[in-house]
Amino acid sequence: MFNLRYVQRRGERYRYRRGVPQKFQETLGKTEILIPLGTSENEVLRNYSKAHASAEELLKFGANPQVSHTDYQKYLKLRDRLKKEYGVFSGADVKPPEELDAKGRAVSPFEPEADELISKLEATATDKRVDGDFSVPPEDLAVILALNGQYPETPMHTLIDARDMYLTEHPKRLGVTFKGIKTNTNRIVDL
Repeated sequence: MFNLRYVQRRGERYRYRRGVPQKFQETLGKTEILIPLGTSENEVLRNYSKAHASAEELLKFGANPQVSHTDYQKYLKLRDRLKKEYGVFSGADVKPPEELDAKGRAVSPFEPEADELISKLEATATDKRVDGDFSVPPEDLAVILALNGQYPETPMHTLIDARDMYLTEHPKRLGVTFKGIKTNTNRIVDL
């Protein structure tokens, strides 16, 4: 017999069972993480590391729920930021005009805003290299590209996106709490 943390035997089956800290329960919509590991010790040993890594990632998301975990959620966050900070509502707003500037290139009407954002990032960068280059956070890079006419296409929705969209509208109509429905749907669409 082996002794692995969070492994529980129930009859003939083994499962990974780990409690979710109270402060993350609202965000994750569950009180514990349950992952089946198999019926034999060999299966448990084979599946344990993947289950543990999955639980760790889920808890990491609970600790930092602002982290978007689907491309569609990242797109929505970018779109909202562009609307709020720059008044850009679609790719048509940042499309370079047909006429060219003095240097013979098409310039987005928001290029000055993109340059200003680059300047701000450069001034606050802590990781500047000798050649003057610095890394740009992915969310800021997406804004710079969008302002320069490279507005992203809407990505495909995942099951998690569909569930979250459904849960934002459905509980309002039924008068049900979001947490209760999310807990039940997590059993179907497991994060």
